Amino acid sequence: MKNKQLTINILSYFFLYHLVFEYLVNYYDFDEYSRIFTPLGRVLRKLLTHQHVHGIYSTGDLLIFLFNFFISAILFYIAYRWFSKEHILITFGRIMIPFIIINLIITAYIIIDGFGQGATFVYVVYFLIPMSILVVLLLPLFWINKKINDVLKKRLLNTNK
Repeated sequence: MKNKQLTINILSYFFLYHLVFEYLVNYYDFDEYSRIFTPLGRVLRKLLTHQHVHGIYSTGDLLIFLFNFFISAILFYIAYRWFSKEHILITFGRIMIPFIIINLIITAYIIIDGFGQGATFVYVVYFLIPMSILVVLLLPLFWINKKINDVLKKRLLNTNK
């Protein structure tokens, strides 16, 4: 049962990541040729809505996607490990400490690199803002998934009687 809940949490987080990232890209409304999409968002835009996107594959999309998912995997592991075992604020603190450390390391790299406009822009727009939103939404997402699972389990037990 725990693996089922883990799978639901992973899939819902994956879906939430795409929603947040695609919404922010639309909110920023960048130039059509310089847009970064999630790989899934790019394929859906090209195949389902027949929107013109600059190519079906982009290395920049894939690198930003993999970097965000690498960081997400670390934060997801910490959140899932401590969710429901401790008070929610303690769990949130356990997520925020690595997130802050990761951001300090990236910020140090940007400072050492000489505050390049490209690196700073990519860091803030494609990492810091979406990941901050996702970190805040991670625990409520787990809570909602757990409540839905509990309701479904309760209904299945009532129908089996």
